[in-house]
Amino acid sequence: MQWGEAVVLEAKTIDDIYLDFAPNGVGYVATDADGRIQLYTFDKPSN
Repeated sequence: MQWGEAVVLEAKTIDDIYLDFAPNGVGYVATDADGRIQLYTFDKPSN
């Protein structure tokens, strides 16, 4: 995978984290912070 510049998702303590990539290369991060699930998607920028 080719990574761009580093990005801070959130500056807080999380209880659990899940990271995976789909077959098409899109990255997904799911976190559990204070009982709330947050989902982040990482894809290549559109040209």
